[in-house]
Amino acid sequence: MQDWGKIALAFFLAVCVGYGISWHNNRVDSAYERGFSEAVTESQVAYEADKEQAKKASDKLARDNNQLMKEKDDKIHNIESELSATVDRLRNERKSRSSASEGSNTASSDSPSCTGRELYGEDAEFLVREAARAEKVREERDYYYSLSVKIKNQIEEFYGKD
Repeated sequence: MQDWGKIALAFFLAVCVGYGISWHNNRVDSAYERGFSEAVTESQVAYEADKEQAKKASDKLARDNNQLMKEKDDKIHNIESELSATVDRLRNERKSRSSASEGSNTASSDSPSCTGRELYGEDAEFLVREAARAEKVREERDYYYSLSVKIKNQIEEFYGKD
């Protein structure tokens, strides 16, 4: 009978150990699932926060870009207006010089004379146009440089300066 008692005791202990292991595994599994669920939730919250921050940064960058582009376009429009006014003034001066030189030309000569004033006027017009073109290029360069600085600052602000 003693053997049966030992066997029963061993069986009882095996059942208790099995139940304990099962209980422990269930607790570990539920803790794992709870921890995993919490980690997923935290990750989703962090993702949504980062997504919202990125949207705000993108919107701010778009507003800044629109403002910079408007300023650049206004400056280029002013350059073109000044160019047009200067070219018109040069042409008017050229016309007034040529009419004045025709009126003061008392020599009756059949051969056409060339004083060079038209040549200088054309050169001046060319140089004015080139200067205006250079100003436009400079404004474009400044626009893109300002835009790149703003983008760099936004990226540093978004990711944090290391």
